[in-house]
Amino acid sequence: MIANPPPEPPPLPPPHPRTRLWRRPRLSRKINRRREARRGTQCLNCDTPTTAKYCPECGQENVDVKISLVEIFKEAYDEFVRIDSKFLRTLAPLFARPGFLTLEWSRGRRTKYISPLRLYLLITAVFFLFCSVLHVNTFMNKKAEAISPDALHISQTEPGLFGFINLQIRRMSAVSGPRLNDAFYSELPTAIFIMLPLFAGVLWFLYIRSRRYYVEHIVFALHCHSFYFLVLLIALPMPSSLWWLFPKLGLALWVPIYSLLALRRVYGQGWIKTIVKAGILGYLYTILLGLTIAASVLFALTSISDDELVKAPTTPVKSASKATKESSSGTHGTTGGAVGR
Repeated sequence: MIANPPPEPPPLPPPHPRTRLWRRPRLSRKINRRREARRGTQCLNCDTPTTAKYCPECGQENVDVKISLVEIFKEAYDEFVRIDSKFLRTLAPLFARPGFLTLEWSRGRRTKYISPLRLYLLITAVFFLFCSVLHVNTFMNKKAEAISPDALHISQTEPGLFGFINLQIRRMSAVSGPRLNDAFYSELPTAIFIMLPLFAGVLWFLYIRSRRYYVEHIVFALHCHSFYFLVLLIALPMPSSLWWLFPKLGLALWVPIYSLLALRRVYGQGWIKTIVKAGILGYLYTILLGLTIAASVLFALTSISDDELVKAPTTPVKSASKATKESSSGTHGTTGGAVGR
């Protein structure tokens, strides 16, 4: 004889409004009631008959087109809070848990976090905006003297690759530091973005036996580069004093440790293989990064016209004949004074 299953317990009553930790403001509840009252019977986007809050076909909210200005601000606020909560939920594991976001993306848990490409674009945009605000000039700070138009003409008439390289070297010596920095920083985001598929290509070559798709390596590269720019964002505002030496040193040590732990956690190989492949990856990445930065510098130099080089301020140099005359006149003057005495 089969015993009857025990009856299910009754559902718990809803909590009292006073016991809730957070309640929506009265204005928000009032706006929601108005939107529910204006709900139609047909989707305005795809003409699907529906009375639900959202269309089952396209997902658009089933509400009247005519909305007030307060509702527009409420939608913007809700969207900002949603993106902000996602960003904060993504930022902590990005910095403290190497490889966690890539594993979550591979397992299909993607709605809780910002997408890898959006995360990379957001952090790099904040980084370059921060650099432009702080006027960070890392590469060249001194102004150089401009060269003459004849030298530019001679360099342009030289044939072949050596003539092109000679022209770019003359341009580099002629352009002032801030002007070259502006041209370089304008091309640097594109150069670093080009490094992403190259970095993923090196990963695909090193882990070719893992039979992973190239997109998975791209996602790992996006998360790693987002972490690198996040570390730079943290380190840039730190003052150059002795008290901040240990935090900077800690960040500098955390970058290679983070990369090693991320490779170990995502690709799941042993420590010896991971350390060897991390060394190969770092070596090839340094070479590719140097070539990419050199190409961006050359492209930045080619974007500067010859007219700007000629108009650059020059330092007047005295001719040899004038210098000889002045020195001889000074010598005669001192000799005559000595004889007169």
